Amino acid sequence: MSEVHLADYIDNAEFQLERLVPRLRAAELSWAEIQTMTFAYRQRGVCTLLLTGIHLSVSAAIGFIALFGQAVLNGVVMVSYFNELRDEGLSAYQSVVQGAMVRLRTVLMTSLLAMLGLLPMALSHGIGSEVQRPLATVIIGGLISATGLTLILLPVIYLALEARRPDLSRR
Repeated sequence: MSEVHLADYIDNAEFQLERLVPRLRAAELSWAEIQTMTFAYRQRGVCTLLLTGIHLSVSAAIGFIALFGQAVLNGVVMVSYFNELRDEGLSAYQSVVQGAMVRLRTVLMTSLLAMLGLLPMALSHGIGSEVQRPLATVIIGGLISATGLTLILLPVIYLALEARRPDLSRR
């Protein structure tokens, strides 16, 4: 009786491991995206503050948090579609090419919507603008580089991770 339970336990553990491997790969990709792109987001946001002559403030720091969230959201949209295409049986290269072309509009629209929506805040000079302008400036400046990195660098990172770990690739 205990041998049957042990066999069931081992089968269940193998099943759970098979379900966990793609999630670990996705987490690894998300972590690689965060580590690689966070520096660029912050750098562009800080450069935008320097170019506009705005000092780093609490509202600018909150802008960095919002920028980070928007950038990660765009990355998740891309990676989840890449993984969906991989599940359908496409190769890593085919899923990246097709996924990048299909999700191009989605990523561009979310970024442009955020930038255009914050433009009045960034250009304001009235009452309260000393709080609004740093937040909007950081997000707009950071999204300019974040969008490009999401559309260009993220597919390259995805392909590099897929090539590095062929034993974990989806078939």
